[in-house]
Amino acid sequence: MRGVEVKRDAQADLYRVIGCLIVVAIHCWQSRYGLDSSASSIAISCGLADGVAIFWLLSGFFMYKNYSYRKTMKRTIKTVAIPTICVSLVTFFLINNYLYNGVIGVEWHGKDEIIVASKTLLSWSNPILGMGHLWYVYVYILLMIWSPITYAFIKYLNEDSRREKCFLILSLAFLVWNDISDNQLLELGHRGINGLLPAFVETVWGSLVYKYRKKFSKQKYGIYAVLAFVVLNVIRMVIQIYRNSLYEGFAWILYWFSSIGLLCAVSMAIFCFSGIINCEKKTFYRVTTKMVACSFMIYLIHPLIIAFLDRKKIIDMIFHVCSILEMACLKKICFVVISTLLVTVLSIVVTEIIRFMVQIARYILTQEK
Repeated sequence: MRGVEVKRDAQADLYRVIGCLIVVAIHCWQSRYGLDSSASSIAISCGLADGVAIFWLLSGFFMYKNYSYRKTMKRTIKTVAIPTICVSLVTFFLINNYLYNGVIGVEWHGKDEIIVASKTLLSWSNPILGMGHLWYVYVYILLMIWSPITYAFIKYLNEDSRREKCFLILSLAFLVWNDISDNQLLELGHRGINGLLPAFVETVWGSLVYKYRKKFSKQKYGIYAVLAFVVLNVIRMVIQIYRNSLYEGFAWILYWFSSIGLLCAVSMAIFCFSGIINCEKKTFYRVTTKMVACSFMIYLIHPLIIAFLDRKKIIDMIFHVCSILEMACLKKICFVVISTLLVTVLSIVVTEIIRFMVQIARYILTQEK
């Protein structure tokens, strides 16, 4: 999701692909291990916790270069809002009828259901069963409406490096404070202003990370970034295990708006910009470019793919195949890797089919005119 057309950046594309795979992986993971509170499961959950933070940082990479509010909103409507509306409607009236009722055909919802869905939508929340991940899209659209303020703030910071440092220190300090308070200080979340505030902060962080990306162009920074990612997640895992000793349930420290979530996303950005992976290799570049082109549609439809595979017992089959391995941690890693690759590939295939059908529809409409 970008505000304006820009020249492709292979390293930023790699970062987007990593974010996309993490988002798919965490949802595959939750389909089988979401309630598992063992140490190995907490470790994996920590490693897969920051896909959304990556996408907020990415929003700050390019959007505010040659910024235009008109172009930003036009692109948001065309590439984000319209696909989301289409997928939501098809899911509400058709797909969910099969996934939850086993019926192939249109489900005509009653008046009460329509009223409840409408009220939920008016509160700017997702009303579609099984599409809870769309909270990100709703917050993203708010962020785009808010984008002139973000642009003005970034422009203000860029005038003086001391302002940039002050923002980074203060924003991180407030996130740490919020984590210590168990999210009681800021009450951050996944909807409305509770989601907009951390999205705004992470977008500004993204603009600054991208501005100074060349400072991290040496491969040693890639090694430092990996070490930082590991250390941060060990700290996060210890906090979560301690939280589990007090009561069951995930701590806010696992969410994208935590201080550790932000720093892990920044670490992955530095890893991509370090050049430790050659993003210019032809095959590698073609794969990442294809995934980037499909990334938003992958985000929209991958939970439907997971639900379909679950209904067909394919997720169970992957789970049982991986259970052959003796070590519990290896079983879980094997499951998440195989299921993530399968769901991602199927999402790309479905995306290409949808695009082909749209092209045919456009051609037919053009011929009729």
